[in-house]
Amino acid sequence: MNGENILSLAQALWKAVITTFLGHPSIHKWLTTHPRFIQFFQARFTKKSFYGLSLTILVIAFLYTVALLAGIIQDYLVGDPLIEADKRLANLLFAFRTPSLVHAFYFITLFAEASVIVVMSLLLTALFWWKRLHIFIVTLWLTLITSEGAAYLGKLLFHRLRPDQLLRAIEEDSFSFPSGHATTVMAFYGVLAYVLIRTHRSWLVRTSCFFGAVAMVIIVDFSRLYLGVHYLSDVLAGDLLGLAALIFAISVTEWLLWKNEKQELSFTLPLLAAFSVVEVCVVSGLFFFAHSPWTKAQQPQLEHIKTDMVLSLFQKGTLPLYTETLVGNHQEPINLIVIAKPDCLPKDFAAAHWGLADVLSYHSLKQAAKAVLFNQADATAPMTPSFYDARPHDMGFEKQTEKQTVRARHHARFWKTRYETESGALFVGTISLDTDTKWGGITHTIAPDIDTERNVFVSDLKKAGVIQRQSDTQFIAPTLGKNFSGDAFFTDGKAVFLALDSCKS
Repeated sequence: MNGENILSLAQALWKAVITTFLGHPSIHKWLTTHPRFIQFFQARFTKKSFYGLSLTILVIAFLYTVALLAGIIQDYLVGDPLIEADKRLANLLFAFRTPSLVHAFYFITLFAEASVIVVMSLLLTALFWWKRLHIFIVTLWLTLITSEGAAYLGKLLFHRLRPDQLLRAIEEDSFSFPSGHATTVMAFYGVLAYVLIRTHRSWLVRTSCFFGAVAMVIIVDFSRLYLGVHYLSDVLAGDLLGLAALIFAISVTEWLLWKNEKQELSFTLPLLAAFSVVEVCVVSGLFFFAHSPWTKAQQPQLEHIKTDMVLSLFQKGTLPLYTETLVGNHQEPINLIVIAKPDCLPKDFAAAHWGLADVLSYHSLKQAAKAVLFNQADATAPMTPSFYDARPHDMGFEKQTEKQTVRARHHARFWKTRYETESGALFVGTISLDTDTKWGGITHTIAPDIDTERNVFVSDLKKAGVIQRQSDTQFIAPTLGKNFSGDAFFTDGKAVFLALDSCKS
């Protein structure tokens, strides 16, 4: 079934629904006493005039887009879950940063760079003039001017700072909300898609252009997130702002085309291909002559404290008591506080038969997926990220169970804090037992008794002889709770403080 048949079927179904609805006795009676409403309603759906179906669809799309944008602005102003997820997602992407991907996404982000867009817009204007598509010049510049102007005013109005300097792979000195690159990519490539859809009757060409533009928007948006220069809400707001400007410009264009029905429109695919080649050359030139993006992970400034001051950090609220979900809700409380030398921590845990888990990567995920599928062991399988103080865990450790399968394992997550004592750095951690996989192997189901796992871990360290000092503290009241995936847990609320005799083994 081709696109035209699908459209015809949808129209027939819609007509049947409307006919059934209008045929209801009470509806029919009300409509016969309100003829002006019938006339107004019919006028809104006629195809004979721009002020009919075309304008109705455009107005609904514009209002819906503006409503979504207003929702994101409201989320930003009141700190809703979307904004809570912003910082955690930024930290999570930073944990997966590699030099090769930084360069790849830096190349991609240049497709929405202001200098590239200006050059390509001027070239596109020349092509439209040459092909006598003067109407699309209006579309292009009306979209760009309104979207970029609104984005600039938004930055001045909200004054949102970009992610922390430590997270940025490239230098950006303007405000963050909304994203100018996201606004631009939606506006510019949206116009290109609209022109091609408007000038071609083939459904294959139209759908290819539509999804091609969507793909470009998504990949440029993600490049801004991966490079650490924007939050998720920034790029979503930018996309919606660009889309609103695009719908407005299309409305003006369609009105002008309706006024001049005899105008012929033609923008060939070979012309688009040539335009694309030129754009890739412009971006490549800018990429190779620009300064190489920063790729080395920077470390936050450490604060030195005495060992006997560690617990006061939690009591005063300087350090959180709980791990967090992506949107900032509490999960399991911290149940391990460890002082150890960072280079020695994996060695100390290895002496207790807890191995360091792999970081998430294509290779580690492929290996873990195979182990899950065939119920095999994987002693270094990666762990689902968990958050503490808005950061994903720095290190994961695991120990095989008697079942010798990746589906069931002892696992521990640890975060390095910004504090350092005379005996070593301060780490916090949570321990739990994976009993099975769920969600298609994406994550694990944990045993609810997390205190037993804490005690197992401490016992293993004792047997290995790496504990120099140990004490228990009542961290929180005994509690019941759930983690991000809905697994229930219970705890006595105690945390074990350990100072390790680092690298003794």
